[in-house]
Formats: sequence, C-alpha cells, structure tokens
Amino acid sequence: MATIRNKVPPNFVKSLIHQHIFMRIIFLIMILSVNNSNLHAQSKHSTQVIVTCDIETSVDKSFNYIVPVDLAHIFKGYKNLPAVSSTSNEDTWDTPGMERTVYFEDGHTAKEYLLRVDPNSSFSYKIDSFTSSLKWLASSIEGTWIFTEPESGKTNIVWSYTIIPKNELAKVIIQLFVKKNVRGLLNQALQILKEDLEIQTVSSNV
Repeated sequence: MATIRNKVPPNFVKSLIHQHIFMRIIFLIMILSVNNSNLHAQSKHSTQVIVTCDIETSVDKSFNYIVPVDLAHIFKGYKNLPAVSSTSNEDTWDTPGMERTVYFEDGHTAKEYLLRVDPNSSFSYKIDSFTSSLKWLASSIEGTWIFTEPESGKTNIVWSYTIIPKNELAKVIIQLFVKKNVRGLLNQALQILKEDLEIQTVSSNV
C-alpha cells in the first residue's frame, strides 16, 4: 500500500517565518512607542486646537472672571465628550502651583495644575492622569489663554488647547475622532463666558 505523505510547500514555511518576524517587529515598535511616550511631547507631535472670541467688556473683568470660573458652569458636555460635574478645589483657583481633581459626569476624573498666571494678560494650565479612555491616547493636555484689549472696553481671547499624544497612532486617532469635538466643546465654553460677561456689563451700565 502506498504511503500518503502531506508535503508542506516550502513557500508556505517561508511565509510563516516572515509573518512571525513581521509580528515581532510590530510588537517591538509598540513597546518602544509606550516606553518613549515622553519623547512625543514635542510640539511637532502634538494636536493643537485654537479658538478665539471677542467680548464686549474690559480685559481686567474678563480675566478676573474667567481664571477662577466654575468648570461645571462652562463645560456642559459636547457629543461624546462628558460634562464636568465638579472640582476638588475649595480655594479660589488663581495661584500658580495649585492643583485639583476634575470630576466628570461619566464618573471619570483628571488632574489639573495651574502653571502660570500673568494678571490681565494670560494664564496656563496642564491636565493629566486621565481615568477615561483618553489615558490610552494622551499623556497630557496643555492649555493657554491670552487676553488682549484691542480697544477700550473690549477683550479678545485666544485659547489654545494642546493635546500631547502618547504615540503616532494615538495622534492619528486624536486628529480623526477627538479634535473636532474638542473644538466644539471649547467654542461652547467660550460662548457661555461671553454671554455671562456681556450680561454683567449691560447690568452694570443700567
């Protein structure tokens, strides 16, 4: 009786070897991306959203109202981005070096740090330690507000929101699926602040 032998084509074996090598290379790239995530904190790797607004009130009133404003008042949630429910700080949020926990309505949290405050000019902050799915995409977020007074009784605001991705894949995901909604969230917050301040201006002039 003839013996039936199952011969494995040599090309099939080579294909398996190549796939194995390819998967190991991909795995190493992923490990390197995670271990070197801090290297991607360079500005050229970040995703920046910039929104602007003109407000019919003086720059000092705008600045003094916005820096310590209640985040739950201005961040109402936008599409898949949750609203802020509260923050942990009890003292007025206006001194560099302060830090607080930000609580979101979906149960997640993040840490915020007030980095710099230049009265009636600018302030900056940093957010990290996300517990939401954002922790897989971003190492931190850096925000800067710049206030100018183009003419007496008017304020121009430029708000830059810089997301520092953990790696290049995360940057692509942020660009495609996060950036647009972040812009909507920031514009919504600015509109609330604008309405608040202009109502106060009108009331004080009555």
